Amino acid sequence: KRKKNFVLAIALSLGMVLTACGQTTETTVKDKLTIKEAVKSSITENKEEAPESEGIQSYEAQTIKDKPAVKDDFYTYMNYEYLTGTKIPEGESSNSNFDDLAKKTRSSITALINELNGKYETLRAGSDEKKVVDFYNAAVNFAKRDELGLSPVSAYLENIRGAKSIKDIAGFIEENFGRGYGQLVRFVVDKDLKNESRHALYIMDPQIGIEKNYYSGQDDFSKKIREAYLAYTEKLLVILGYEKESAAKRANEVYEFEKKIIEASLDQEEKMDFEKTYNPVSMEELGNLTGNFPLAKALEKNGVNDTHVVIAEQPKMLKTLNSLFTDENLEIVKSLMELDIVKKNSAALSREVLTAEAEYNAAFEGVLSAESDEELAYGITDKVYGESLGKLYVERYFSPETKEKVTNMAKEIIETYKMRLGEVDWISETTRKGALKKLDTLGLKIGYPDEWRDFSDTVVRSYDEGGNLVEAIESMTQHNTNVSFGKLSKAPDRREWAMTAHYVNAAYNPLANDITFTAAILQAPFYSPERSDTENLGGIGTVIGHEISHAFDNAGSKFDENGSLKNWWTEEDLKRLQEKADKAAAIYSALEVVDGHYVNGDISTGEIMADLGGMTVVLDIAARKKLDTKKIFESYASVWRSVNTKEALIAGLTDEHPPTKFRVNNIVNLMDEFYKVFDIKEGDGMYVKPEDRLKVW
Repeated sequence: KRKKNFVLAIALSLGMVLTACGQTTETTVKDKLTIKEAVKSSITENKEEAPESEGIQSYEAQTIKDKPAVKDDFYTYMNYEYLTGTKIPEGESSNSNFDDLAKKTRSSITALINELNGKYETLRAGSDEKKVVDFYNAAVNFAKRDELGLSPVSAYLENIRGAKSIKDIAGFIEENFGRGYGQLVRFVVDKDLKNESRHALYIMDPQIGIEKNYYSGQDDFSKKIREAYLAYTEKLLVILGYEKESAAKRANEVYEFEKKIIEASLDQEEKMDFEKTYNPVSMEELGNLTGNFPLAKALEKNGVNDTHVVIAEQPKMLKTLNSLFTDENLEIVKSLMELDIVKKNSAALSREVLTAEAEYNAAFEGVLSAESDEELAYGITDKVYGESLGKLYVERYFSPETKEKVTNMAKEIIETYKMRLGEVDWISETTRKGALKKLDTLGLKIGYPDEWRDFSDTVVRSYDEGGNLVEAIESMTQHNTNVSFGKLSKAPDRREWAMTAHYVNAAYNPLANDITFTAAILQAPFYSPERSDTENLGGIGTVIGHEISHAFDNAGSKFDENGSLKNWWTEEDLKRLQEKADKAAAIYSALEVVDGHYVNGDISTGEIMADLGGMTVVLDIAARKKLDTKKIFESYASVWRSVNTKEALIAGLTDEHPPTKFRVNNIVNLMDEFYKVFDIKEGDGMYVKPEDRLKVW
């Protein structure tokens, strides 16, 4: 929803998890404001009312008057007490089952960190456990972080400020590219879209500025975001040492510079067109495209050469970036680079930097973040040591029995999907065979990876040893750069995971043709061995069906069983699929979320069709096993409950996933079984004419 450009994000953009450094210190900080207190102080200074300690009232609670009938608003009927009675925690913009599980998981892992802290002397030097503890303790020591201020990045800032020409800046980027500095665009190393036997380096979208639609939007929310971003930029420039007046002027100049680059980038809908973004280039061609902005040279310095596949997804954007990278714009570029250094390290620097970021994020969320020092320390440790934390979590909290049971459920859903595909009347036998082949080869990643990554070559130095968080993050960023670019010379490994085991999420990967369900999402209310099979089916079962359905949505359908961008559909079938996608887009684009802000159906069709597919196949299983279909619908509605601030709902419209209310109501009201179970009739709020009920699978 917003740009969170600390250096950790750079490493993650390379398709990896990151690590860093710290030391053993007290885990409480005295005599200084915590971030939570600093944020409250900022609120007071701005003469805004501080949120109540027990939480804030959600937009849903403000707008829902009475409990509706089940026939008029199924989602609100099922979740009425939750929607009207649940406060959003102080400093947050939403609350949901996902949020609750994330907090539960964080609490469990924090307990493990504290346990390891208690036996620090027994931890093996160089072990993941010691690095996690060292890093966390350094991260929570805000007294030391405030004392250091910008000194961890001062050498970079001095280098930038001393540049006499754009060539000097280019040299800086070449030298520090592997550490994540000066990249300005996002990179991912993944399987070649058109050749499953090799990797490719994808040069993607800009890593600067704000979302493209906010630059041109004339609605109040877009204007608010632009103002907040300019204010944030100005505050960072002041922190960097600029005088107030010159900071305001330079903030506007940087804004206009970034705006030109962002406006030359693809729209969100265009980025979903794989053929449009698949533009292989040689290193020579890339060098010609970005002669001033030294992208080709920086990549070559980090091991990328003409033997590797490089895909420039947005040549126009790169060309525009390059055209602005001139001596005429030198001072603006220098300021942009200084800001890049601070933003990419914001989570590792002082309270002053973090508070400025929190105030900026408040424009998107409607509240100022009020995380405690411990929560902030966990957050950056999670970003850096994610896989190590996931390993600790799995070893202590995840059972082999859950992995086995969910795997068996997924296999049953796949087999049911095969039966349903055999009955679908709008696809030809040619397309049907291709779809069945995808299901036969679909990979299952349940719980955690078979092998854990090795971070033994990273450097960790404590404060006492002269180290700091920035140094540690740079070490792991360079490690991840090396690992990621090193994949370019290797065949893809389908066993590799893209998510950490303790991250509450699930996904389908079209390039690997597999689904991933982390250990952390396999908890109640999505799944629990204590719940009935029916409830689990309505919970995690619909999510499994959802992810499988992505293999056949308007994006996943472009990839074959090996994950290659290859058409296996007949022309007539593709036309019919697009007609269904257009109908889904039309249904959802008419849904008003907040006062004149509607769902973007054009970017949401994949998620809509996946929700449809997931519910359809689960209802098949329920019918075959004679399960209580009513409980399936009820479990599904309960799983997706959430409360939000008004701003969070609006900001969320840039996400492909529609708001949860519509993921429930406007999916179940397309199911004929729903009408039978709840006796829905014409004139009821949930009623949709039979001929208007979208059917896909």
